[in-house]
Order: sequence, then C-alpha cells, then structure tokens
Amino acid sequence: MGMRRKIRIDFIENPRVGDYVIVHAGFAIERLPEKQALEDLESWEELEEAIYQEYGMQAARTE
Repeated sequence: MGMRRKIRIDFIENPRVGDYVIVHAGFAIERLPEKQALEDLESWEELEEAIYQEYGMQAARTE
C-alpha cells in the first residue's frame, strides 16, 4: 500500500524520491526510516480492517 500526493518538501533536508515522510497540511514535516514507515502502514491497514469488520464500511482509498 502506498500513497502518492503532490506535497511541499521545504522542511525536509535533502529529500529524495522514495523517502517515507509524514505529511501535514500538504507539507512533508518528517522523514521516517523505511522499516518504521512500513510498520506504520501495516498498522493503518489493520485498523482499516477492524473498522470494516465492526461497522461494515470501508475507508476511502486514495491511490
């Protein structure tokens, strides 16, 4: 799972294509190590599945 968005990178030093970042209000505000980013994405997927199981609805995908 991955997301692609146009964002501003003014606050990230030496940004590179493929970096994992936290984005707030359209700005990349922090770079994440790949391992942490992948673990975080997995946690979000688990949360989405739990919501679907509990409420019978699926979160909107933006890929």
